[in-house]
Amino acid sequence: MMYQRLTLLGVNLDVDPIEAGDSWWNEAANMVPRVGKMQRAQGYQEIYQTPLFGPTFLMATPQLGAPWWIYAGTSKLAVIDPAFNHADITPPELAQPVSENGWSGGNLNGIAVVNAVENPALYWYNGIPGGLAEPLPGLRDGTRYRIMRPFKYHLIGLNVVDPTGDYPDGVHWSDAADPGQVPASWVPTAENEAGDNFLADEQGQILDGLALRDAFYIYKQDSIYEMVYIGGNSVFGFRKVFGTTGVLTRNCVVRVKGTHMVLGNGDIYQHDGQNLTSLVDGRIRDAFFSTIDDASFTNSFVVYNEPTEEVWFCVPTAGQTRPN
Repeated sequence: MMYQRLTLLGVNLDVDPIEAGDSWWNEAANMVPRVGKMQRAQGYQEIYQTPLFGPTFLMATPQLGAPWWIYAGTSKLAVIDPAFNHADITPPELAQPVSENGWSGGNLNGIAVVNAVENPALYWYNGIPGGLAEPLPGLRDGTRYRIMRPFKYHLIGLNVVDPTGDYPDGVHWSDAADPGQVPASWVPTAENEAGDNFLADEQGQILDGLALRDAFYIYKQDSIYEMVYIGGNSVFGFRKVFGTTGVLTRNCVVRVKGTHMVLGNGDIYQHDGQNLTSLVDGRIRDAFFSTIDDASFTNSFVVYNEPTEEVWFCVPTAGQTRPN
């Protein structure tokens, strides 16, 4: 009996299986690509025990060098300590239900900040008096943000909602925070660094933002802006760096070794603030984006798996609600 070793080139979803030949996979599920081969995806193991409620958001927060995790649901907030214990940290200010993909946040000065437009933004750290998360101080009256991210010593509020209306291209930033503290105020005065701006020269709403080296990049649907600290009366300077591409939805940008990896609105790409490179060719790009469910694409996300140096672009395919 004769055997032939096949040189498999990958998954080809565009060509009829009969015409593709023996060197292509025609379909793959629960498989992981490795150098020169495909292997079965590993299974899953519970490590943090059953959560206190159904989580829709998860964020790591290093507390004095130990890894803690914060998770949130539609009406609850909890933490997991390094010994795997769960604790409810829901404050009374979390009064309104939060949409499934409504949470955002980050770590500022070792303090975890979590935000949803339905409620005041919250902060938490290990040792906070009373143990519960607390509303950020000094917020503008009645003002909420659809996205909030940290940048150096400031917090950046994006896609603004205030008592006068919705401002999807609005940007607010807080005063600078002292080390180990959260900002004291978001109301601009001559004595602080709080301020605001509007990025209205390109259509589309602001969907996310993330720091990279000494700049903060703000993502719309089809454009990217750079925000840099300049001090003085302006505090921050803004410029549009790319006007033909943006991000698909929230939580679709990760920082990897001096670049941002982005699941865009029709492309997967990386950039360093100056150079932008697509990571997929036309055939793969078309196959990938044609499978995304039109109603649930806002549940997509990107994650950097640092131990394996992989970036995962996770989307729900047609008929699915969650990324599969």
